[in-house]
Amino acid sequence: MIRFTAILIGVALGLGLAELSLRIWASHSRGEKTPDLWTAELAPPPAVEGDCRSQERQAVLIDLVRPSEHQDLIYELRPEVRTCFQGTEVESNREGLRSDGAPVSEKSDEIYRILLLGDSHAFGWGVEWQDTLGEQLERLLTPTKEGRVVEVLNAGVPGYNTSQEAALLEHRGLDLEPDCILVLFLGNDLGLPTFLLEPEQPLDPRSSLLLALVHGLREQKRPFQVADRGLTDFVSASSRERVPGPYRHMVGFGGYRRALRRIAKLAERDGIQVVNAADYRSHGGVEKRREGLSKLMETLGIVEIDLEWPTGNELRISREDPHFNAAGQAEYARRLVRGLEEAGACGAASPGQ
Repeated sequence: MIRFTAILIGVALGLGLAELSLRIWASHSRGEKTPDLWTAELAPPPAVEGDCRSQERQAVLIDLVRPSEHQDLIYELRPEVRTCFQGTEVESNREGLRSDGAPVSEKSDEIYRILLLGDSHAFGWGVEWQDTLGEQLERLLTPTKEGRVVEVLNAGVPGYNTSQEAALLEHRGLDLEPDCILVLFLGNDLGLPTFLLEPEQPLDPRSSLLLALVHGLREQKRPFQVADRGLTDFVSASSRERVPGPYRHMVGFGGYRRALRRIAKLAERDGIQVVNAADYRSHGGVEKRREGLSKLMETLGIVEIDLEWPTGNELRISREDPHFNAAGQAEYARRLVRGLEEAGACGAASPGQ
């Protein structure tokens, strides 16, 4: 009996040590080469230690996100994170939105609230909080003709496509009581999300990494995989078989149209205006179908803004990184405000008013 008890204790200690070792390994091995979403919540991202521009240990995208409980959302920003990312300080509030850390204020009649949906460009990849598109818009947009102060909530998430943005609106965005939904569209929004959820997830990996590893070895797959980078710009008809079946509805023109219909239906229920600021020049295939897309948005009651993408290396983070720097975000915001004013949308006053 004593020997049997000793064996059980030894096995338990061995399993505990294996679990601990896996968690230590996972917390130190994450990076751009192994961005498995199933390890996303195992350890907090690197803490801010002084100036993020010079901090050696920076977060990567996997550090900022977590798996979503909603299959169509796939992943979402982790709430209440403060870390260094791309040489800048990134913070999220308790609602899981990029912000200065403050929670979303209670909605009042004096506030006109815009919910900004988009990907890394809306999120503000590589720029400080005060230089993000949403903050620039807040500073440029004057009070509405009713005197309401314009507030922009940044719901941009790196790697999102329009289908995920529609899912975010349904599962979380409407609870924020927006008066206007502002969607930013680029050609790569026709492609796959950065992280792709595989069809079956029989085990919650957060319960035990050891069990998840055993299951993964048996099934020869992990609960999450990285999306094929070759498909992130555009998914052609000939490439659709490379997209897992349960997610084909999210990509291509069909996925984009379905997402627009979903957004419009959700907004109509609460009487919320929808604006789609689209850069159709960012992908030739989109430009060819622009007329049909415009007719669809007119039918859905979506205000369409033709937003020309600012060009010039001086507006980019670097030659290797095409995201806007602070100057590029500012120019992007100015063009967007002009479009909103011309359309009289999202609380912006039309010229002459």
